[in-house]
Amino acid sequence: MKTINALLSILALSSTAASAQLVSDNAAPAIAPSPLTSPTLVADYTAVERGPHHAVWQRVMARSLPSGALLYETNSFTQLQTGLHHLVSNQWVLSSAQISLASSGGAATNTAHQVLFAANANTADALQLATPKARLSPATCSV
Repeated sequence: MKTINALLSILALSSTAASAQLVSDNAAPAIAPSPLTSPTLVADYTAVERGPHHAVWQRVMARSLPSGALLYETNSFTQLQTGLHHLVSNQWVLSSAQISLASSGGAATNTAHQVLFAANANTADALQLATPKARLSPATCSV
């Protein structure tokens, strides 16, 4: 009996909610959409936040409303990459895999882990690795 009463109550409520006012085809909608102009680029993507493994990029677009007012839209995305930046004077700088050559060997210093290569790989301390916490790890290569 309780199940029948519950079903009748649900049926009564749904029929009340389902009734709607019909609008003729030639009647104007209550709220007309306002046309916007094509977006105009105000500023190209710039990095607004950097970290060791991420960068947040943002740009601003402007649209004109029919009233002449401007509507600004901000678009952003987050770039994720291991070792994307490294610290230089408390600033996050873009890392690269570039190795600089010199007469004494080579050096990869544009990353978080910096490596020094001796010109002769068969010498003591042919490789030296500096970690972000400034630990030096000398290594010898055997040929």
